[in-house]
Amino acid sequence: MRDRVPFYASLGNHDVEEGRYHQREYPLFNMGGRDHYTVRKGNGLAEFFMLDTTNFDSTQARWLENSLRVSNAKWKIAVFHHPLYSSGKQHGSDLKLRKQLEPLFVRYNLDMVFSGHDHFYERTTPQQGIQYFVTGAGGKTRRGSVDLKSELRKVSYDRDNHFMLIEIDDDELSCKAISETGELVDEGLIKQA
Repeated sequence: MRDRVPFYASLGNHDVEEGRYHQREYPLFNMGGRDHYTVRKGNGLAEFFMLDTTNFDSTQARWLENSLRVSNAKWKIAVFHHPLYSSGKQHGSDLKLRKQLEPLFVRYNLDMVFSGHDHFYERTTPQQGIQYFVTGAGGKTRRGSVDLKSELRKVSYDRDNHFMLIEIDDDELSCKAISETGELVDEGLIKQA
């Protein structure tokens, strides 16, 4: 029998084009009818802050700040659609969202952020002590959509689809980006301060 691995969704612009109700209620997304929620794993080892940046408002901002403040997780990771940092030619960095979210991330010692929107893979240079990833080529890749002159980019890849494999323990978090054909695109290790 195959193991069932739960999937936790964070809605993006294509998900909400015809409304968000059915997406939030879809059982396999495990959102429980919520736009934003946390997922805790490993007895307090990691906490994921799942946000809906297609509708980020003051209610969600207050929830996020309170959730970050009370979190005692060793690793704090945010997941949402629109990237705060991206070398994408089509969308790029969302500066308005960065102004809203980054102060909270810095204040409450967030470790890592995963976003999409730009249809490629990118690991940026760390920004204010936080590692940012754009992992938006699960469904469709846009070849040539990375600005190769961007000072943000550490590693980027837009030749085909990819997925990420993340492993977390007490002291370190390892990340691998793997292409559709099985090529290792990027790998890195982040150690707890």
